[in-house]
Amino acid sequence: MVYHYSFKRDNYTLNKRIEKAEKVASGARPVRKDRFVKLNGKKLGVDWALVERSRQLQGLKGYVTNLPME
Repeated sequence: MVYHYSFKRDNYTLNKRIEKAEKVASGARPVRKDRFVKLNGKKLGVDWALVERSRQLQGLKGYVTNLPME
């Protein structure tokens, strides 16, 4: 596995996903394939643990390859 870090990967996309999840949780937007939405019984909410994990991994990109490393 090869990892690459980039400063160009910013918070913009992550913040937009969080805003969408908050709108779904408040009922202002219908549920689609939103990343940070968590279902607790019949109640929707934002999965803050997943948000924090995404913030920690932000800027990293991993590649899996079958090429030998020499």
